[in-house]
Amino acid sequence: MSNRTPDEQARLDTIERAMTHWHRRELDDYFTLYRPDATLHHTHGDFDVAGAHLDYLALFDAMPDATVTFDHVLVDGDLVAMNFVLTGTADDQDVIRRGLSMLLFDGLQCIERWTSTH
Repeated sequence: MSNRTPDEQARLDTIERAMTHWHRRELDDYFTLYRPDATLHHTHGDFDVAGAHLDYLALFDAMPDATVTFDHVLVDGDLVAMNFVLTGTADDQDVIRRGLSMLLFDGLQCIERWTSTH
């Protein structure tokens, strides 16, 4: 039994739908998760939504079979945190990157995201 509020569950459902689009490479649909003026902070720089879109296109070009799975997801009000594993193949080498993301929501859209990978 979950102690999540309806708003918290709705945010998790929104993330799940977005990740379905990400895995299908439907990036326009994926990025509806984010408010147009959102900022995405990453280990390799800060992006607006358009910049993040280009970053994912480059990722998919380098690693066409990229997938992301979540190990743990925590939600507390407007904040959602998850640790994840990105896997795929690049230059005939298996790639495994672990990471942590924290998303700040306004309603059902993310307004800021922090991601660290290693």
